[in-house]
Amino acid sequence: MKNILLLCFFSLITSFSFSQDLIVTIGHDSIECKIDEIYNNHIYFNISSKGQIKSSLLPLNRIEYYEYGFYNPRDTSSYNPTPKTLSPLRFSLNGGISYRSIPVDNRLPSQIVDHIKALRLGFTLGGSASYFFNDHVGVGVKYIFNRSKNKETFPNDVTLEETIMMNFVGPGILVRLKSQSQKGALVLGGRFGYLDYRNNSSLTGYYPVRITGDTYGINFSVGYDFNVSSVACLNLQVDIILGGLTEFQVEENGMVSTVQLPNGLKEDLNRIDLTLALVINP
Repeated sequence: MKNILLLCFFSLITSFSFSQDLIVTIGHDSIECKIDEIYNNHIYFNISSKGQIKSSLLPLNRIEYYEYGFYNPRDTSSYNPTPKTLSPLRFSLNGGISYRSIPVDNRLPSQIVDHIKALRLGFTLGGSASYFFNDHVGVGVKYIFNRSKNKETFPNDVTLEETIMMNFVGPGILVRLKSQSQKGALVLGGRFGYLDYRNNSSLTGYYPVRITGDTYGINFSVGYDFNVSSVACLNLQVDIILGGLTEFQVEENGMVSTVQLPNGLKEDLNRIDLTLALVINP
């Protein structure tokens, strides 16, 4: 009986001596342990299991925070939380709705006005790849596709149908700001690149018309990454795309002509996108 009591007492003392520190993973698992050292982006620690001391380690990018002396309140001088290190790589795939600021002349017939307004709303898909030099500043490239479509029927069974598509692709600079809770990050971006416009239209009694043009475009984005795992986030993002055409090509019945708009006039391509993205931080 004395030997059993001594063994239990020794196990209790050993467990206490090796469980005065705390590690919390990004999955919100708590580990009572004795931290040994932090080296080469890893944290090394000892844990007590079934009366035995076992050594283990975890990469720092899997750690929410750690604290020395957590289970020994008298030892407050060794408190040392550490922020989560963000991955330098960031990939995203997103989709959502798009609203284009097409100007409307209300002096036009009401059905034409309704048709133009309907073409303002569409859907958007895109993706991006980025590299961050540190937790805050990075560079990357982004692609955005937009499509809107509407069909309007007029008296005498005359039908007007238009499908508008736009593509933007360009490099840019990103800024990433971690939240204090380290459960997410605000991501800001600015990009300059290529923007094109495609309009396929048909009107009863006439040949189909294809209008095309390209120009430069500017993209500004703001979004927030919500951590869902150690490598994946959900991102809610707003994109603004700015651009305009002063010249475009019109193709009808095999004939192509170039239209140059008068000075001060342009085909407005400005729009705003609201998307939800899956973000991977490998």
